[in-house]
Amino acid sequence: MKVDGNADFPPPENPPERPKRGSVSLRFLLFSLALCLVTEGGPLPAQGADAAAYYNEGRDYMVREDWYPAAESLLECLRLNPAHAEASGALAECYYELGEFDQALSWVRKARSLSRGNMGLANLEASILIALGRLDSASSLISEVLIREPYNREALFAQAELDIARGRAGEAVRRFREAVRRYPDDRRLLVSLALALGSLGETGSAQTYIDRALERHPEDYRVYYYASYLDARAGRLQNAVRHAERALFFKPGYIPARSLLAGLRYRLGQYDEAARLCDEAIAQNREDAGAWYLKGLAYSRLGRRADAIAVLSAAAGIAPNDEFIRAALEELLISGTSLEEPGRARWASWHFVRGRDYRSRNLSEEALFEYRRGLRLNP
Repeated sequence: MKVDGNADFPPPENPPERPKRGSVSLRFLLFSLALCLVTEGGPLPAQGADAAAYYNEGRDYMVREDWYPAAESLLECLRLNPAHAEASGALAECYYELGEFDQALSWVRKARSLSRGNMGLANLEASILIALGRLDSASSLISEVLIREPYNREALFAQAELDIARGRAGEAVRRFREAVRRYPDDRRLLVSLALALGSLGETGSAQTYIDRALERHPEDYRVYYYASYLDARAGRLQNAVRHAERALFFKPGYIPARSLLAGLRYRLGQYDEAARLCDEAIAQNREDAGAWYLKGLAYSRLGRRADAIAVLSAAAGIAPNDEFIRAALEELLISGTSLEEPGRARWASWHFVRGRDYRSRNLSEEALFEYRRGLRLNP
């Protein structure tokens, strides 16, 4: 495969907060924009100062987007006061941001049972249902909210998000445009509209809205990140680098922006810098297979073949079923090592084991494919 005319295998392009290799899906990007859902209505009284203190501590962590410690504080609040509606809703939001959607659904429903009529909680439940793929249930809930409050901002956003989940990007664009006319300064709506337009190939219109988001929110790292993503998608690599660097300026260590910047440096042929950024990611999370993978590719481009094999071997150990990683590693082994190299037999045996498994299930074509791949490594 080719991405830029130079790379044999595409560097992982991560997308925001919950990345997978390859281009970031629009649905995932819009999920990652659903930050800081504000619940409506006043707080129910906490049972004791300790519960209130833990709740406030959890909220402070949420402002900093430290979701794990936020969840821990909120759980302690709820241990002391199980009827704390706001803590239940905030905990649901934390689990949503962490991708623990079943847990999020359980807690938001508990919160709604304690604070009936809270439209913010209803919107949060709708977003969780969309993330779980329960689209009809989400649609019913959004309709209920909009019947009561026809211009509820969160419900309008969720309605467009639902269209994205159903593969109706054109309809989502229409809804986002209507919402932006009503709320012209809303960051999420502006960025979401830009992303939806970009997914349809309308790069000029997408640029108009992301530029407006940058103008209205000049210190928001998330806007710079998505601007970088759209620039990278359109091939404006230097602009993409500049925006990714601005995102990191406003939020140092922001993982999605750093990963995107590493991929951009690689595409620009700046392999040393790409490897350095990957090292930062690995230092923060040793299990980041994407960072190991890109670092291996960068070393390969720098002519450091042995180092590249070692790094890609580590990546394959973390994500053994990742075909990008395994293909890159195997090509290096085949092109750059002798038949007697012990690593070739080791990685070939993985294919032979898979081949035998497929054969035991009478999947002959799949078995043959795996045997052939193994024999290329260790004939």
